[in-house]
Amino acid sequence: MVDKKIQAQIVTNAQKQIDNWEMFYSPRLRQIKKFEDMYALRVSLQLKNRFNIPLPILSGYIDTFKSKIDEFPNVEFNPQEEGDLKASRKVSALWDSEKGADRGQWAFVDRGAKTLAMFSGRATYKYFAESDPEYKSNFEVVDYYDFVFEPQGGADLEKHLFCGQINIFKTKSQIKRGVDSGLYQKDGMNSLILSVSNKESKENDRSMENKFNRLQSLGLDPNNNNFVGEGTFNLAEMYTTFDGKRYYLFFDRKSGAVLRIEELKEMFKSNEYPFVTWATHEDPFNFSSKSPCDDVYPVADSMVTLFNQALDNVQKRNWGMRGVDTSVVKNLNQLNWRPDGIIEFDGNKGNIKNALVELETPDNSGQVQNLVTFLDNYLGQKTGITPATQGQSDKDQKVGIFYGELQLVADRIDYISKMYREAHVKIGKKFVQGLQEHMGQPMAVKILGKDGAEWTEIKNEDLKEFDISISGGQSELQLNEIKTRKQAEALDRLLKAGTPVNKEWFAEMTLRQGDFDEEDIKRAMDLNSDGDDEILSEAAKAIQDIIQGKIPERNRGATVGFVNKILDYAEDNTFGNLKTESGQAKDNEIFSKLMEYANLHMPIAQQNAMRKAQQLLATQDIQGAIQGTGGANLPKRTDQPVVSSEGVQQKSAEISGKNNPLVG
Repeated sequence: MVDKKIQAQIVTNAQKQIDNWEMFYSPRLRQIKKFEDMYALRVSLQLKNRFNIPLPILSGYIDTFKSKIDEFPNVEFNPQEEGDLKASRKVSALWDSEKGADRGQWAFVDRGAKTLAMFSGRATYKYFAESDPEYKSNFEVVDYYDFVFEPQGGADLEKHLFCGQINIFKTKSQIKRGVDSGLYQKDGMNSLILSVSNKESKENDRSMENKFNRLQSLGLDPNNNNFVGEGTFNLAEMYTTFDGKRYYLFFDRKSGAVLRIEELKEMFKSNEYPFVTWATHEDPFNFSSKSPCDDVYPVADSMVTLFNQALDNVQKRNWGMRGVDTSVVKNLNQLNWRPDGIIEFDGNKGNIKNALVELETPDNSGQVQNLVTFLDNYLGQKTGITPATQGQSDKDQKVGIFYGELQLVADRIDYISKMYREAHVKIGKKFVQGLQEHMGQPMAVKILGKDGAEWTEIKNEDLKEFDISISGGQSELQLNEIKTRKQAEALDRLLKAGTPVNKEWFAEMTLRQGDFDEEDIKRAMDLNSDGDDEILSEAAKAIQDIIQGKIPERNRGATVGFVNKILDYAEDNTFGNLKTESGQAKDNEIFSKLMEYANLHMPIAQQNAMRKAQQLLATQDIQGAIQGTGGANLPKRTDQPVVSSEGVQQKSAEISGKNNPLVG
């Protein structure tokens, strides 16, 4: 509980810190607003009879740039100790599950952060876990209009004395539920309701003006269409340092009403901010460094100006000005073009052809075209976003030149990707910390084991210290594409030269170059596997049912792979890995039921395998008859598993004898 005097001082400091940040960052936000307008093809008012047509130059550059870094990276949690290998696989599997499109949608959040980084030069994420009522991970993107930071804090956010987020809207009912659960202070809620007008719309104050302007760039009107149907409050969340300690503050920045305040280490044991950021153009002494738009905007603006001036030039030449001898032409209004128009003139005072003089406007279209082409090529040369990378390529361009350009672009993007990957290492660490603090009960995860995908449990003892590695992304994919092409050419030369090559290794390399995943490669290389995904999935489901104390039904489609999956799981995962509060006795019970269920299906697996073999022989006989050779002359299939009930039973006996403490 924070002392009221300290609380009042922290609130006063936080209000000043937000005001100070707004004054510091406002000029930068005005520049960013220009980027947003150009991206949205919004133009300002122009003089009468002047063209002001927008061109998608900046938007094309930004969209191409984003396409090169649009992939969410692969994050691997590697063990620091050899014995923690399986624990690291569990954490990696849980990460993959949490980030999925059907759960956290982390790739969607990541793409949003990258888009904001294109304009402002910095992407900001917010990650935290919670356990009320159960474990949940939260991964969010923070708008640059909302993210508060210390102006002179430098590039490393953890060295800032304060940071935070404004424009966090909460409804009255949400705040009341927070008070009921003990999360928010009741006196703070009462003070908030009394001091702040309770509107059923998102209030448009100064801090929201920029966000609304962004919508207006697309022709939308948020000012008059902000009704939500329930009383809302615009709140702020600040992480600030006072007397050498970090505090978390959730409050109304205008009235100072506090809903929640506590030391940060009470929320996060690491005492670190929940925000993670990365910059497109890193500057160690400036958190608000430049963005890709800063490079492109001046050139794009010049190209748009030149294009519109060329249109003005064409219009002037089409609708050019003329000099008129008014002593010859009676009515100047008759000079305006109209179908079958008649112009009166005094022939006694001169010829009308001589009375009209065209004031010629020079044709500058060639110069404009040359300038625009020069600027486009110059921009591509300096930024790496060339016509080829945007989809325009020379049909006669040699493959080697194309791959050379591709590698140059990948190298440029990879520089930014380094900062991006470092940020995701930090997110990975926060992910593990969140699990350690909030997971509580064990969670089921699906990992890739030696027999394919299998379900297991992740427990508190699995949450070790891990080394985190990052891979993937478009730049890496492009470099891998170049590497794969070189490898394929090398293998092709070996084969043409007749050089002996390990066939299994060659087959595995071919599958990897074909972009098959690890599980598919493993199953393809295993000649003893029946290769039936569905039946192996049913075996995994039966294992889970047994672990959970259920009795799975007998499976009439059981195969050798089905039985082996259960036997292997019993061998690898019981006795210590599945202990509950009842200890080893529970392990013995699970092991016995797994073995009993596997033995029950041995005769079924043998019958199904024999039936499959008979069908194969019949097929060969039919093919032989059609070819006129007879089935006996056809080569025998060698890629089918050889089934032996004695072999399966022997494996079962070996597992039972090795693992069951009651034997021997």
